[in-house]
Amino acid sequence: MTGIIHSSEGVAGTDQPTNTKGYFVAEIQSMMYGFGDARSPLLESANLIETIVQQQQWAIVSQAADVAAMRGAKCIGPEDILFLLRKDRIKTHRLLKYLAMKDLKKCISSYIQDLPLDGDLTLESSRGKRQGHMCMDFLQSIDQTGELTDTSAIPVDVVKYERNVRAERSSRVLDETRYLEFVNARRASFIISPKSALKFREWLRMRSDGNSETPKISSVTYDLLGYMAYETVAQIVDLALLVRQDNLACPGAPFSWYMPATGYSTGHSLDSRQIESAGPLTPAEIREALRRYWTSPIGPAALFTRNTLSHVHTHVLSC
Repeated sequence: MTGIIHSSEGVAGTDQPTNTKGYFVAEIQSMMYGFGDARSPLLESANLIETIVQQQQWAIVSQAADVAAMRGAKCIGPEDILFLLRKDRIKTHRLLKYLAMKDLKKCISSYIQDLPLDGDLTLESSRGKRQGHMCMDFLQSIDQTGELTDTSAIPVDVVKYERNVRAERSSRVLDETRYLEFVNARRASFIISPKSALKFREWLRMRSDGNSETPKISSVTYDLLGYMAYETVAQIVDLALLVRQDNLACPGAPFSWYMPATGYSTGHSLDSRQIESAGPLTPAEIREALRRYWTSPIGPAALFTRNTLSHVHTHVLSC
């Protein structure tokens, strides 16, 4: 799925973010550390990532609003988000797992609250249909080939596996205090409480492109957007670490900044000691990572293309 990032010059050409209030800078710094950055990520890097994530969210909402309009709905629902994700099976199943875990949490919570004195209640008793089931029903209605809903043939999520390997390697060298700090960073997100959910909604409405109209969005969709914002931060850190990996492997290579990033490889992943010694991720590394992802040069003449971040149609990172 493709989309246009608003105000791309704010990403490509300046360190100053379009959103100067820094609503989620502290949370993003924690997420960056949890995803593999240094213990104290740079403030300017977190500001840049916040700007990128906010712009990405606007692009997703805009495209989801178009999908909702096509199906005659007045409100953006989870079906519209799933429709945007339908071409990426791995990210679709990642989202379904997220919904399944939320359903399980709600089911356990309602079970504890409604537990009678005789204990004659099972986890199957639920109030209404769960969101995971509803989303699966929608996918079945649009899945003509059966690939999206075939749970017996889910492809391996290599990216998620790499993140887990990187986190495990980083945790090996931590003492008890720093390990607890790392665990808390791994739990950081945009929506972890009702208060942060309201904060996320306000942040999402802060448009810097002059468009004050915000489509109506369901509460479930806001949860999904929060999850996708979290995944966007993770992917930006993944890509920036690949840039650093390339630079550490061949420092000073004249064409290293013009080549696409290498694929994921657990055998060459950076560990926490290498990251700490190299310092936290910089805005330059983040911009270079996005340049490689968005331009994706292919072919012998790719080095001589004139594409820049402000002129290309960019991919929405979480879709």
